[in-house]
Amino acid sequence: DGQDRVRFRSREVESTFGRMAVEADLDIGRTFDMRLSGQVKDIKLARRFTSLILDEEFDFPEIRGRGNAEVRISGPFDAPRVRMNFFLFPGALGALEAAFVEGTADIDTRDGRVAVSCRADDRELMGRAEVRVDDAGWRAEVGLSRGRMERLFPALDIPLPLRGEGQGEFEILGRNDRVTVSGTFSSSQILLGDQEFNEVTGTVVYREDEELVFPSLELTYFLGRVSGSGRLGLSDDTYSLDMRGSALDLSGLEPDLKGRIFFELSGRGMLGKDPVRGVVSLEGPAYGSLAAARAEGNAELLFSWESLEASWKGAFRPGENDCSLSFVYRFPDSSYDLDVKGSFSDLDILLPWKGARGRVNYLAEVRGPSREPGVKGVVDFQGSLLPIPDFSQAVNDFSGLVFIDGRTLSLRSFNGTLGGGPIEGTGKATLGLGGELELDFTFEGRGLRLAPLERTRALADGRLRLVKDSERFVLDGDFDIHSLSWRREVSETFSFSTKPFYQADSEKDFFDDLTLNINLRAEDNAWVENSLGRARGRFDLNVTGSVADPILLGEIELLDGYLFFQERKFTLLRGNLRFFNPTAVDPYLDFRGETYVKDYRVSFALSGLLDHLKPEFSSSPPLPPEDVLALLVMGEAFKRTYRAETSSQLSSATLLTLQLFEEAKKRATKLLSIDRFRIDPFILGASSEMTARLTVGKRISRNLFIYYATNLSTQREEIVRLEWELGDNLSLVGIRDDLGRMSFDFKVRKRF
Repeated sequence: DGQDRVRFRSREVESTFGRMAVEADLDIGRTFDMRLSGQVKDIKLARRFTSLILDEEFDFPEIRGRGNAEVRISGPFDAPRVRMNFFLFPGALGALEAAFVEGTADIDTRDGRVAVSCRADDRELMGRAEVRVDDAGWRAEVGLSRGRMERLFPALDIPLPLRGEGQGEFEILGRNDRVTVSGTFSSSQILLGDQEFNEVTGTVVYREDEELVFPSLELTYFLGRVSGSGRLGLSDDTYSLDMRGSALDLSGLEPDLKGRIFFELSGRGMLGKDPVRGVVSLEGPAYGSLAAARAEGNAELLFSWESLEASWKGAFRPGENDCSLSFVYRFPDSSYDLDVKGSFSDLDILLPWKGARGRVNYLAEVRGPSREPGVKGVVDFQGSLLPIPDFSQAVNDFSGLVFIDGRTLSLRSFNGTLGGGPIEGTGKATLGLGGELELDFTFEGRGLRLAPLERTRALADGRLRLVKDSERFVLDGDFDIHSLSWRREVSETFSFSTKPFYQADSEKDFFDDLTLNINLRAEDNAWVENSLGRARGRFDLNVTGSVADPILLGEIELLDGYLFFQERKFTLLRGNLRFFNPTAVDPYLDFRGETYVKDYRVSFALSGLLDHLKPEFSSSPPLPPEDVLALLVMGEAFKRTYRAETSSQLSSATLLTLQLFEEAKKRATKLLSIDRFRIDPFILGASSEMTARLTVGKRISRNLFIYYATNLSTQREEIVRLEWELGDNLSLVGIRDDLGRMSFDFKVRKRF
């Protein structure tokens, strides 16, 4: 108007910060009224433009971005009020950035008050913010319903390298060029480095360049719960910490670890000087075959900006198995030292099989960093009892020394006794980069009294070598047998150990895949005694197959002895037992023997597999085969009929009787505690009438027998027989026959 009033209007004014419509009515020195609306290319420059117009610096978080805005500046000319509505895509308030931001701003330049309210919506950030500015400083209230930790905490100036999505309510204060952040936060999952924390809730206070405080913190770590509080002084290196953990799963640290950890730690003071102390305990700790019921001890942690030092001193239970370890990790070069020392008095914790009695002392150190840390250690052990897996005997009075270097464990010496004889051993075990285990151990013994199988005893010298690599897992061995007592039936399956009760199938045992290759040799003094007889022999055998199902190959040659058939004792003339089946214990028997019945020398040959044995009989003076069989069955009661029909009838009845009464004989001898029980066919008198004869007998001493026999018809014929064996070829026989007559025979047998 030519004086102090100015009015202007433009539908489009383009500047460096945007393209906007402008309408203004200015009364210079009195009032100010301006409206701006349109597109903003850079709201940061628009803020600078507004600041220049008003000659005012705004002390509140910077607003950035591009979009649309409506601005009105009105009021007294020297202190107008600024009101703004903005829609930014993208936009930011301070360091909080989002794909879409909308909000309002109200700036009162008269008293320096500023109010900013905005809402952000982004795939990684959703929430609201209220900012107030006054003479004392500024305050922001931030509420996040969704936000990425890696964006949120740096935006709030909190120095925590966290990742994950969370929620929270925060208050940010700006006073005297310092920022203070406080609030609550929660997250279903937060990552710190490669560690995962779940169900996290807590409160935080951060005072710029002064301290970082967590008044409360709760989270789930390795399926266990951790809670506590802590403070870190950023200016004076002071700290405080109170932390508790319950039922943390150790498999989270290492898949092969088992057990749960509990701890309670607290401390305060100076970093690098005053440690955190507390109690750490484990329930059911296990690693591979190492397993304990629990472990408990005292722990110390010492933090500094350069390193972390930790130590634990306690014991594994049951028993007194003390252990101490110390650990130092240096942050600048990522190097570390680990030292372990202790002992085990309960060896069931260490060994994959149970029952050992002794003590193990160990000392080890680990030095890093490297992909292959340097490991060195020494282990010495001694004890009174060391069971051998799947074997009936144990090593006694044992001791040894082991050195550890990297992934190799070397057994420098092992000494003990097995079956009263000394044994020695050396060897090594190597753990490959992929976890594969290689073994090579050798053990030698002399004068060993062994019981490898039930009812088997041997005196032997032997050597065993256990080898495991990528191609084989085998136990090789050679044993020279000085004497052997074998009381097993030839048809029995092999088992090197037995269980006292039934055990259902369980997890696969370490030795289940072990194969055997053990040679057994005896030149003489090997005795076999079972239901077939008793004999002395020599053998050359090989035990092969698996530990769970061993197979026997080779040959046993019988030198002298006797064999029982039809309860008759046959003197051994020749005998061989050959094991040739590589899939089962199925020996081939080749035997020839002789015995004397009445005035007959009866020869008996037996050959074939055990389930297909073929017997052959002959006699001198010669008898038909059916009479030989009847002679063996009836013994002193045998009377030759010289009638083919009767002999055939008697022979058939004899064979049938053998089949029918075999089981009855077994039950009767066990029930009545007698040594002989027989029911045989019998021809009564001079007639051809067939009846049955019952015979019972009892061994009075090692070489004295008494027998009683009677027929089961109405015409009783009772016989009592007494046999006294004075030697292998000399005997005295006394008989009371069915007529009551007594007779004595003195028998001498000589083979020409």
